[in-house]
Amino acid sequence: MSAIELLRGGDEWTDVTTRIAFPIVLASAMGGDPITYGDLNHAVHMRGEPLVMALTYRYVAGKVGDVCEALVEDLGHDVPLLNAIIVSKKSGLPSHGVDSYLAKHFGMTPREIKRLNKDERDSYAQSAMEQVFNFTGWNQIGRHLKISKTVVGSLDSGRGEPIPTPNRSRFAGGPESALHKKLKDWVVNHPDAVSSFGKFGKGKSECWLASGDRLDVLFTNAKTRLAVEVKTSEASDDEVQRGIFQCVKYRATLRAMQLAAAEPPNAQAVLVIDCRPTSIVRLLAERLSVKIVDVSKEFDERR
Repeated sequence: MSAIELLRGGDEWTDVTTRIAFPIVLASAMGGDPITYGDLNHAVHMRGEPLVMALTYRYVAGKVGDVCEALVEDLGHDVPLLNAIIVSKKSGLPSHGVDSYLAKHFGMTPREIKRLNKDERDSYAQSAMEQVFNFTGWNQIGRHLKISKTVVGSLDSGRGEPIPTPNRSRFAGGPESALHKKLKDWVVNHPDAVSSFGKFGKGKSECWLASGDRLDVLFTNAKTRLAVEVKTSEASDDEVQRGIFQCVKYRATLRAMQLAAAEPPNAQAVLVIDCRPTSIVRLLAERLSVKIVDVSKEFDERR
């Protein structure tokens, strides 16, 4: 059965509701936002359907996943799991109903995905969500399914006020400063400073990534990898904000390397500084989900 036949077929509640919900979820994907079961319930209600228990939308999520799998057959190329961005409000991740779709999408058996621990399973779910938001073909999908652009309405993202991007003219240049080298070397020898990410041995400095980027410090263990970007008290606010964006890039690259190596994509990146972050730095880090570790009390630059 083709994707459009699957989407348009059926008279049961799940079938009817999925036809209404699919454009809403598609709009969320194009806008870069997940949508909770509750919000999807209310969005469908605004289009004339009665409210139900939010958890009931797991059946809708399942049919959205079925349509995505049918699209792969229709189009002859991979299509991200659109149902992966229908999430629980509490966890911000899709429920375990998506696991069978994750297994097939990432080349695992249902038994293999059941054997994953929570962190490993969640890392695959997060990766599937990122694939949805990175996909550039949603307009093509909408056309293929004959979904009108006027039906794919925008949803309120609630992202808050814009944060200005850092000024490149204030980025650091030239050779590495003595203080930066001291802090970097200190981090290498103090894995306890980043213990919230896991238990690590001594780190390695100046590690190259597959993208050609070079990390200040890399920690690894049997389960994961952690990139560390170091900024000192000498750095301007713009340079520290740059460090946050570098963490976003390093995290994504490390996770891509893990996927290439058939490993759970659970790598993280952290910004280590030796001073108290300013309010704008804290706000940017929070919005981009980058953790900042202030080691000013532990690090002594005179050593």
